[in-house]
Amino acid sequence: MPLKLRRDALDARPDIDRLELFAGLSPDLRMALQKGSQVVEFDGRAVICQAGEPATCIFSLLSGQVQIYRGNNEKHAVLLMIEPGEVFGLRSVLTTGAFTETAEAVGACRLLEIPAQVFLNTVERYPAFAGAVAHTLSRRLQTVSDHFERIQLMPAPQRLADYLMRFAPGNGDAYEVRLPFEKQLLANYLGMEPASFSRAMKKLRNYGLVCEGRKICVRDPQTLKAICRGFDSEDHEDPIYPLASLTMRNPM
Repeated sequence: MPLKLRRDALDARPDIDRLELFAGLSPDLRMALQKGSQVVEFDGRAVICQAGEPATCIFSLLSGQVQIYRGNNEKHAVLLMIEPGEVFGLRSVLTTGAFTETAEAVGACRLLEIPAQVFLNTVERYPAFAGAVAHTLSRRLQTVSDHFERIQLMPAPQRLADYLMRFAPGNGDAYEVRLPFEKQLLANYLGMEPASFSRAMKKLRNYGLVCEGRKICVRDPQTLKAICRGFDSEDHEDPIYPLASLTMRNPM
């Protein structure tokens, strides 16, 4: 059974100071948010919060990765991959009072768990913090909207090329990427069936991509960048989940 451990938030203060939610806050405001908060640790594949459960807290990721999805274990759509420093659960606490998506640990992870009432009290007392929360939610909505626009409009090889280009160093040189999570999870995140992901990877190999497990070498970034601008229409495959059903609401 996946492990869940708890300890005092003060033990992780250096990590907490780097969180998205704490950026630019005064020491007093940081302490207000940490009051009653705790650090929680999860093993891989542990469910952090389940869709439909009461939203009793928000989470900020200290280390590891978390996937946010809708659906069940057998068939689901990955909406977001949460990286260290990022926060989730804001919208659920602010609006519905219940989690609208499921969050699951991708490998071992550590999170700061902030009680919902502590968070809400801080939002009410500090207008500047409320503005920062609104900005975070707006940026999250834009990220998700852009992501599903790519899924809807880009064929599978172009989607994969676009994802790999996010790791490019920017100087035009060849580079290596170690995929941050398993290919099956990446395929789901990119809206592909595993077979479609394999075909997309095979097609990109024809343009200098070298794949060894989770390590990928991009020998010709300029060609990969050109691929991002479009393939022939015959490469297009419908995404594994419809755009309209997933982008009506801002997740987490």
